[in-house]
Amino acid sequence: MLSHWRELADAGADWQFHAFGRTMHSFMAEGADRPELGIAYNARSAERAWSGLRGFLAECLDPSD
Repeated sequence: MLSHWRELADAGADWQFHAFGRTMHSFMAEGADRPELGIAYNARSAERAWSGLRGFLAECLDPSD
């Protein structure tokens, strides 16, 4: 994965990587409950992801820019 990050940086891309500890796939799907398959809802990570998305959209869609 590190080589992808280097490639993005070398290209001058404005990018971020977010990783949520103790979080499985489908972490934003409230009904997800199959940890044996690596699938489980995680309310804290879901809120953090939505918060990050709201901030990203506000930054990208700011009419004052």
